Amino acid sequence: MRAGDVLAVPTAGAYQLSMASGYNLVGRPAVAAVRDGRARLLIRRETVEDFKAREVGR
Repeated sequence: MRAGDVLAVPTAGAYQLSMASGYNLVGRPAVAAVRDGRARLLIRRETVEDFKAREVGR
C-alpha cells in the first residue's frame, strides 16, 4: 500500500461504520459505492475539524 491506493474492506466485524465511535478521536471512515469499476463517495471521512465543530463554548 502507498499513499493514494484504495483498500476495499467489504466487512470488518464490529469495526464498521455502524459501530464507529469518536470517543478516542478516531474519525469515522469514508464509505464509497463501487459499480462497473467506478467509485462514488457516499459518506466522507470524518476529520479533526468535524470533532472541533461539535465542541461547545469554542
